[in-house]
Amino acid sequence: MWQDLVMSIVGFVFALVMIPQLIDCYKKKCKMNSISCCITIVGLVIMGVCMFTLDAFYTAVAEMFAAGVWGLCWWFSLGWKLNPDSHP
Repeated sequence: MWQDLVMSIVGFVFALVMIPQLIDCYKKKCKMNSISCCITIVGLVIMGVCMFTLDAFYTAVAEMFAAGVWGLCWWFSLGWKLNPDSHP
């Protein structure tokens, strides 16, 4: 199904553009809002399960990948303290 491929490519692109943010969160240069992260994670997991039930397996994997990236951003933002060399 061509729609599955299109939606999965878009989903992976959305996850990939979060990689610089993930790196900044890992290096403690920024903090993401926990509520926004959690709502996004839950929404992406729900969408992934829905896509799986519709037999859109590639899109389901892409949604779960994006949820994982958001989850790591959230995890790295916990206990955040500003590094002296980070941006003001």
